[in-house]
Amino acid sequence: GARAGGSTHELQPPGDEQRGNMAAEPKVRLFFHVFKGQDEALAISIVKEQMLTLQSAPPDSFEVDFITVGTLWDNASIHASGLGCSTCHHRAHYEQAFESVTLEFLYEYCNDNPTKHVAYMHNKGSFHDSGENSNVRRFLVKGIVSQECVDMPAECDVCSSR
Repeated sequence: GARAGGSTHELQPPGDEQRGNMAAEPKVRLFFHVFKGQDEALAISIVKEQMLTLQSAPPDSFEVDFITVGTLWDNASIHASGLGCSTCHHRAHYEQAFESVTLEFLYEYCNDNPTKHVAYMHNKGSFHDSGENSNVRRFLVKGIVSQECVDMPAECDVCSSR
């Protein structure tokens, strides 16, 4: 569908032949809204922290679809932040956009894959750096990687931190 807000560049996911031999299909498709403003080092640092937390989950827990906003994420930034992982897919870049663009990708995925589990996160604190934002970000990511959320029973439809 059409997306508002600045220019866009949509990228297609690699085909199975480009992914290599994956042991198992990831349990959760994570949609990651990634903002980088004037403080590029801060954004990269926050995303790296979040990606390291995701990587602490058992293997094959997550596949990451990320959408970048603001300053362009070049290959060096993507790899320095951990977004260059084998199960990470850069969907699009927007010069200006709100979180709704990433949520639209999530919504479309859910419509096409109604039995699959998804998660959403953003690099909270990359626009307004504060101790409170850092604490909230870490708390929410901890919930995403929790065994209860990664291995959520089929009869559940939502898992969250509280």
